[in-house]
Amino acid sequence: MSQPPLFRPPVKILLQILGAVVFACAAVGIVYFSRMIFQNGILLSLAASAALLIPIHFALTTLAHRIIVKSPAGHDSLRNFNRRLITILDIAKLSSFVTVHIKKICDASSSAFILRDENAPQFRVCAAEGIHHVKGRTLAAGGLASWFGTHQNSVMRRSRRFSRRAAAIRTDMDMLSAELCVPLCIGGRLIGILTVGKRHDRRPYTRSQMMFLHALSDEIAIAASNARSYNDLTRTYFETIESFASAIEAKDAYTRGHSDRVTAISLAIAQTLKLSQEHVDTLSYASMLHDIGKISIDGTVLNKPSSLTSDEMSIVRKHPAVGESIIAPIAFLSKARHVVRHHHERWDGKGYPDGIAGERIPLLSRIITVADAFDAITSSRPYRRARTHKEAQHEIIQHRGTQFDPVIVDALMKVPEQQLTTGN
Repeated sequence: MSQPPLFRPPVKILLQILGAVVFACAAVGIVYFSRMIFQNGILLSLAASAALLIPIHFALTTLAHRIIVKSPAGHDSLRNFNRRLITILDIAKLSSFVTVHIKKICDASSSAFILRDENAPQFRVCAAEGIHHVKGRTLAAGGLASWFGTHQNSVMRRSRRFSRRAAAIRTDMDMLSAELCVPLCIGGRLIGILTVGKRHDRRPYTRSQMMFLHALSDEIAIAASNARSYNDLTRTYFETIESFASAIEAKDAYTRGHSDRVTAISLAIAQTLKLSQEHVDTLSYASMLHDIGKISIDGTVLNKPSSLTSDEMSIVRKHPAVGESIIAPIAFLSKARHVVRHHHERWDGKGYPDGIAGERIPLLSRIITVADAFDAITSSRPYRRARTHKEAQHEIIQHRGTQFDPVIVDALMKVPEQQLTTGN
């Protein structure tokens, strides 16, 4: 009797696995290297660094694409998935991107992206496609997360071993309408789970497809880890910048709380103007940090009770440009840097540091200019008392079209008194 042939994995699959391993090692190295560099005060862009790996990754994975993708449209979808995956550094956007594209690539009825909570030992559904009602839910104790904590192989509903799984695993898979579940691991540590529902053609997932999803799961795990690491780095950097802002206010007793008030008033104006969320986020950062450059100014100048000399005024007028230079290295503040630089420009072009006028001044800078003036007028100074909101509004209206953008002034006048009081 002839012996059955030995199982020989297709070369394509081996290439895919090799590609994933190389990609994983390189990308994890980048994360580690970024952290080491950040400790020395430099923020390395993970997106730019990871982009260097794309040519290597594509060369090693192209031959494997046909394992589960048969049509030209499918190839395009998978290429776009690989290209975009390593450039997304926002964990919410990454979660949504993964679920949408994995569902499409697998031609599945649903998909879900589950991550371990950063501050609690539980796993939560971050995004779901085709089963939107499960978003935000946590997995059952002793369920999939517990299984993948000790077994890093996939779980498929139609497998012969599925009936022997713990009831909690079946409960999780029922909740997720999951046909196939794949662990997301970094260095042997479970950080998340990827699930897909039944295929539209109702056929079971093949071994090759399972292996392919495992290879993709390595890349997805790296991308999720990168996004969280990047968020941690930027959060730490931003907290440092916030401490700088607090240090400035500690130097200047008469502007304590100024940054918070200017931020609140600026956001109230933005709400009146119905600005996009992206603009609101940038405005929030820029308004809180608009005076960060004052950290370079001697406290005796900042706290001087009398008028400043021309030399002292020249020093003070440098703070917007200094502020821009401080936040320039921070990638996620790239849109805020120009706002900070121009928050002392005037509508008529007589401001500083660049003397630009009108709509050449960034919109968000024009908003901060008005909010900054309103808070200055309604705050006490050594040489004058704090004026009322009505008095401040009257003075700002007098400079409408000269110092201030008329549109922003009109928006300030529409802000409810309660919001101005909260801001102040």
